[in-house]
Amino acid sequence: MSAWGTVPDFLISLMWAASGAAVAWYVGLTLVDITYVTLADGRRAERRLPLLYRLLLPFTPNFSGL
Repeated sequence: MSAWGTVPDFLISLMWAASGAAVAWYVGLTLVDITYVTLADGRRAERRLPLLYRLLLPFTPNFSGL
C-alpha cells in the first residue's frame, strides 16, 4: 500500500475521533447542567429535565416554523 493511500484514511479517522470527542464533550456538559425554574410563589427550585430533552433542546428553534 502506498503512503498516499494511508493519509486520507488517517485524516478520516482523525475527523471521526474529533467529532466523537465533540459529541462526548457536549453530552458531558449537558449532564452537569442544572436547570432552575421559578415557582408560582416566586421561589426558585432545581428541576432537572430528562437527558434526551436536554440534548435536543438546542435544536428546538429550528422546528418552530413546522
